[in-house]
Amino acid sequence: MNIEVIARLDETGWIPLENARHLFGGVQEVELHCSHAKTIKIGEWEMFQLSKKGKKFWIVGEHKKLHHFADLSNLGNASQIQRYIASNELKTTEASGSWILRSRDTEILQVELRQIQGVGHLATASGKIPAFPFDPDCIARIPLGGREIELYEFRHRGDPTAIYDWSSDEAYAARVIRSIANASDPRVKATIGWLEEHGRTKQSLESLDAVDIAAANDALRSDKLAKRLSSDQALLSSLVNAMINDSRILGLIKSKTDLIAEEERTALRIRAETLLQEELITLRQERIASLDLEIESLRLDRIKKIDDRYAELERELAARKENGLIEINRDLGDLVIALQLQADELTDRRSRVKDELVELDQKSDTLNGQLQLLRDQERDVLINIDRLVAITSLAKSQVNTASEKILALHSPLERGVPLMSSDVKEFVESSQLLSEKGKEIMLQFLALLLAGEVPVLTGPDVDDFLLVAESMFANGTSTRLEGDPTIINFEDLWLRPGTNVQTALGVALTGTNSDEIDESTRLVVINRAERSGARFWFPALAAHARRGELSRRLLACVTIQDTESEEAEAVLSEATRLDIRHALTAEAAIVAIASGIELRRDLDPAERPTDLAEAVPVLAPHLQRLTFARAQRAARAIVEAKNLGIPTQPLVELFIVASGTTNIAVVAQLRS
Repeated sequence: MNIEVIARLDETGWIPLENARHLFGGVQEVELHCSHAKTIKIGEWEMFQLSKKGKKFWIVGEHKKLHHFADLSNLGNASQIQRYIASNELKTTEASGSWILRSRDTEILQVELRQIQGVGHLATASGKIPAFPFDPDCIARIPLGGREIELYEFRHRGDPTAIYDWSSDEAYAARVIRSIANASDPRVKATIGWLEEHGRTKQSLESLDAVDIAAANDALRSDKLAKRLSSDQALLSSLVNAMINDSRILGLIKSKTDLIAEEERTALRIRAETLLQEELITLRQERIASLDLEIESLRLDRIKKIDDRYAELERELAARKENGLIEINRDLGDLVIALQLQADELTDRRSRVKDELVELDQKSDTLNGQLQLLRDQERDVLINIDRLVAITSLAKSQVNTASEKILALHSPLERGVPLMSSDVKEFVESSQLLSEKGKEIMLQFLALLLAGEVPVLTGPDVDDFLLVAESMFANGTSTRLEGDPTIINFEDLWLRPGTNVQTALGVALTGTNSDEIDESTRLVVINRAERSGARFWFPALAAHARRGELSRRLLACVTIQDTESEEAEAVLSEATRLDIRHALTAEAAIVAIASGIELRRDLDPAERPTDLAEAVPVLAPHLQRLTFARAQRAARAIVEAKNLGIPTQPLVELFIVASGTTNIAVVAQLRS
């Protein structure tokens, strides 16, 4: 069966297809998978959607039947539509089939119509005509040849809203006559007589069947029957009244109708199942035969391709074999020539190596003599080394003795005016040498020193700042050690490498820890630490100071001049940094000369605090930006700042690192 594709549906509605081949990509066959495919008749409409493409045809997935549609709602009701169709008033060129007729504004009828003489239509179904709700969205207007035809997509899934009896008058009369054939009504013979006479002219009433409704409609339209029926209205009225009033007749009619309907339904079902089974068997056999032919064709094609490929490979293998033998012979010839050249070269090399071996033997004898001479020299050098070691030990002992004597000649530092921790803030703020910023930095500097920090000082005013600091807290003196490359580890800060002679820092440490020397506060400064291996000794020095292993009176700090060097970056990443700029007043030099900077103070640092709980409220807002170690260091600095009576917030900022994190364990540790 050929299916003509007329239009396709998009967002704007149904649009005509000029060339359906473009839609199907050149495939000319469409396969419809459904149980009623064989029942589709010529002139009927189907709406379908392509699900997938096979090798030679498209497979139709979801599809729906579209019914012919006619709007006859202007006639008023279903009875008027029945008369309208029976009188051959429905003029259209559409084909026979299932029609949807609009009987009212909200109602449609589903009727089977058959085309008569190319223009008229008659109802081919008798009996009950179902009615359903009308849905205007179900109307599909399909463009066809410059005009539009209206089709209806039946979507209703429920029961009919009404059932109309469209049985023909002749069939109705036949059923009535059959039902009252044994009645005692004297008018039965007359009725049967004229109906039989009409039946002989058209078609015997005894042979009327529900399937041949067209002939009954012809008889109903004949003038003779109309005249007969109109001339005996009284008889028909009596017949109707008898049927209505006699319950027995009504019961018989109903039971007979039900029996006939059940028999016809069973027969139709059996017939449909038989036809479907036969159709499935035929379709299966045809499909199997088609597949067998296709498989055989594919097998023959495959065998032919394999044979052709095998012959081609045979020819290619023979050609490669011939070419390979030629190449192998050529390569072997080249290889023989190359091997001969290598053999000649190796023969020449063997002669050269033999000559070189003779020469090496001669050189070996010469080197053995030189080796013996070197061994003798080595023995003499070892003797001299032992002598030098003895001399060095003697000189070292003499140097230590000299150092002790020199240090013994130094008198203890003359202590300045004692300065208590509680008086530091007032004393610093009264200074005429420091600017307001310098006073703030000086108090922070002292708080860090007392907290066990080793602050790193940078900036242009470092030297002047330290002069003021030593006069305020360290009796006007300081112990300084210049950084140099020989200072690498922590011990090199106290003993000079190689001589074990104490450095200035070692002497200061001895002074602060000795009971024989008057204890006073000392300021220890390691200048230009970036010139030494500060990355190695600074962490150890800072760790000892933070743990309180250095004397409270030993105030140690570090200065860095080149902050861009690698050593400076390594130290600054771990230390607290103070940038000394604009720390002194503009007239600081004149004030110092006039007032006498030699007025010295000796700081009394008091005991090292052990309770850090009072630092918790200050640190709490910043715990998320402090590591555990930095939080502990900041807590000690906060306690010392509170003892000095100075602000604590600037000190906290010195310990904050951008990526630092901590947790509640910091608070617990500080409170404990």
